[in-house]
Amino acid sequence: MSHPSWVTLVNRIPRAARPSSAAMLTEILRRITGSPNNKTAWLELLHFGPDILVKPKRGGSKRNLSNIINSRTAAWDKDTVPTVHSKTTESRTSRKSNDNSKLAAAVSSKLEAGNFRAAVRIISSSDTPAPTNHDTLNALRTKHPGPAHDRRTPYDSKENPRF
Repeated sequence: MSHPSWVTLVNRIPRAARPSSAAMLTEILRRITGSPNNKTAWLELLHFGPDILVKPKRGGSKRNLSNIINSRTAAWDKDTVPTVHSKTTESRTSRKSNDNSKLAAAVSSKLEAGNFRAAVRIISSSDTPAPTNHDTLNALRTKHPGPAHDRRTPYDSKENPRF
């Protein structure tokens, strides 16, 4: 079992798509809590975001985000869910982006979401994101160490009467 590939997810689930998405996610979580060793349920949980909530391509007349998410959840229930991220996401070419284009992308994302306060905060801030390198990773690992080695594993509900 491996984690699915990285894809861009929608910023928010539209109101019309929330009931179907919530029902599906609730069902997956119930299967996991009922049988924690069920690898199929865990795999479904890992693939819920990349298969259902992946951001679709822009454009087209029939690009209602609610309808897209609802149709994906309906296809998931019928076990015919396509590999959504390979069909609907834009194929991005590798472009070198400078700091100004990253700043513009961040500000435009906040403005599209209607979060004007965050857009102004980003523009007026002199902070920059940490570079993606091994030094940053090591600094994060020292700041946030892994779990303790003597940590107990969760019990299976079938073996433990207190569950």
